[in-house]
Amino acid sequence: MIKTRFNYLIYFLALFIGHSTYILSPNTITFAQQQNQPQDLQIKIYLIADDDDGKLGKKIGCGDSLVPITKTVKNTSAPLKTVIEELLSIPADYNENPQLHNYWKGTNLKVTNVSIKSGIATINITGNLSVAGICDEPRIVSQIEETAKQLPEVKKVKVFVNKRPLAEAIR
Repeated sequence: MIKTRFNYLIYFLALFIGHSTYILSPNTITFAQQQNQPQDLQIKIYLIADDDDGKLGKKIGCGDSLVPITKTVKNTSAPLKTVIEELLSIPADYNENPQLHNYWKGTNLKVTNVSIKSGIATINITGNLSVAGICDEPRIVSQIEETAKQLPEVKKVKVFVNKRPLAEAIR
């Protein structure tokens, strides 16, 4: 009885401290430091420099460059979903650098599900993806693949738009 009251007292004191997490179980209290976990993550989102011929980044497709930008996001238990949502949230014309463009444009684009198994990231997106021509295809594919592959556990990327493979969705 005294031990149980002591556990509850420690638990309620922990609510007021705020710098650490205390987890109450029936017989024990576990102390977990959160000071080692970063509150923010630095991520890369890959955009396109049209007709740049590889000067600003990796040369792709129709003489374009794949260029990473760095964004800061809140630490999350689902980093793959976070980076893809960030990619989808950037406007077609990137305001901070007029040379860069996002070809993941359309209406109502949303990440519905992501998973990583045996190094393969599977990304499911719904909405209407706009594709203006043949040069948009390598832009779209390169952007999402490189954005996902920044995670060390991702070696290969499979993307589905409205349950169709990306290759079919962008034709």
